[in-house]
Amino acid sequence: MPTKHFYEPDEDTFLLEDALLQNPEHPASPQTLKSPQTLKTPKTPKTPKTPNESLVSEGGPRVIVEVGCGSGYISNVLRKLYPKAYVLSTDINPHAVSESVSLLGGSFNGEVVRSSLIEGLSLDRIDMAVFNPPYLPSDPSYLSGEWIDRSWAGGKEGVEVTQGFLIATKTVPIRYLLLCTLNHPEAIMASLSSTHTVSVLLQRKVLGENLLVLRIALGASGATEPVL
Repeated sequence: MPTKHFYEPDEDTFLLEDALLQNPEHPASPQTLKSPQTLKTPKTPKTPKTPNESLVSEGGPRVIVEVGCGSGYISNVLRKLYPKAYVLSTDINPHAVSESVSLLGGSFNGEVVRSSLIEGLSLDRIDMAVFNPPYLPSDPSYLSGEWIDRSWAGGKEGVEVTQGFLIATKTVPIRYLLLCTLNHPEAIMASLSSTHTVSVLLQRKVLGENLLVLRIALGASGATEPVL
């Protein structure tokens, strides 16, 4: 398949990989972990589990979603880092879905789904979400253009897709998000600080772009870290 139709792993991908590998989620990170069952169809909410009844003791997140999986590279990292987790990979691009299925194979504990962000998924089942969004400022027309353009075009200030992700996943306990300084990350962090604890895990300058990875956890700390 011609690689021009989907985003191949690049320096931003490897930065996100490093952030995930250097900062693994410990069993007690999410306050309450959820069951991996019935991801696509919401059910009537059950009585919340107490900490002793939760899945925390089983070793970290049980259900992880990589949004915008592209080639499937990061999903492959996640399934190796969290072998007991159910890893769900989503992408709106059919070429990316096909490539991810090819890379991940049929034996991994998870699924590749064609979806816009997490549309159609049961949000209350997700413990952790990971997203390397299209972050470059662009004309809004690129957001509905060729598939390869959608993989990098972030619209005004490069944050239109990112803002959609933050809204759609606002109740997910742990989120990892890659940004560049053109996205005004300080403003994004400040907007989350009243309800979340936001940390800058890694920051790296690559080919003139200053990239960073945020860890966004439910529960406010009242402070955010400066972006260097």
